[in-house]
Amino acid sequence: MTRKYVCTALVCALLLGAIVIPPIFADSSNSNARNEETEFSEVIEAEEIVSEKELAARELPAPEPAETVVKMIERRLWVVPEPVTELIEVLPQDYEQIKEENERLLEEIKLLNAKNESLVADNQKLKSEYERLKKEYLQITAEAEAAADTKNAEFIPSEEHLVKCAEEFPVATQVWCYLSETMGLNDYVCAGIIGNMMTECGGHTLDLHWYSGSVEYGYYGLCQWSLKYRPWLTDASLEDQLIHLNESLEIAFTTYGKRYKEGFTYADFCALSSASDAAVAFAAAYERCTSTSYERRGQQAEFAYSYFVPSSTN
Repeated sequence: MTRKYVCTALVCALLLGAIVIPPIFADSSNSNARNEETEFSEVIEAEEIVSEKELAARELPAPEPAETVVKMIERRLWVVPEPVTELIEVLPQDYEQIKEENERLLEEIKLLNAKNESLVADNQKLKSEYERLKKEYLQITAEAEAAADTKNAEFIPSEEHLVKCAEEFPVATQVWCYLSETMGLNDYVCAGIIGNMMTECGGHTLDLHWYSGSVEYGYYGLCQWSLKYRPWLTDASLEDQLIHLNESLEIAFTTYGKRYKEGFTYADFCALSSASDAAVAFAAAYERCTSTSYERRGQQAEFAYSYFVPSSTN
């Protein structure tokens, strides 16, 4: 009887959950469950690996049709990024602006091309004018040289040994004769003056260009007189230049002789017995140039002296 009641109580307790299963049974049950889960996941992973390998070996599927993509967009399965949407909206406006700017630049290019053509035409006109003026200048120069040669051809030295000099350097010979015969200067002083003229209008030679210089240049003649202070010498003939030299030489030494030596006078200049000294004195008092050219002028004076006075031993 007692055993009957005990069994009945145990069954009731089990049904009502009053009796707890011992831990040993619970741990064993959980362990079995975990083992089964691990085995299941390993099987799944193995299947996934196999599936990826098989998938890699297969050919890629064909792209979805356009209708499908449109439907995907409509269903919000694939949303167009916002920046791209903005670019698509703004692009037509930017295109119009670029088109207008391009048209504006084309108009500017047309204007620049027109200006360039005008400048080319003006350049051609200036070039033609330059050629015309150049031709006139050469013609005037040739006429002046021809006139000078004509006048010089009329000059005949009084001394026989100067005839040959006149054939080679007619202007220098005519100046030499004027200085010595008309002005009465000695050979050293004549050579000193001509030595300066060789620098002023002869290119350091006895080939004196008495007509060199112009109003634009500001200087003219044998001594390259300043036309600012002597405008009456503009285009003066050789004879007129020599007359002016004769009239102004003594005045220059009276006023500026001290530039050569203190108290130096025109009489002192006329009494010099050295061509180089006469050249330096003339350069200092009459030409009033820089002293850097004194030596060169003195050497040219010595050359002129030996040329016009061949028997000299100076």
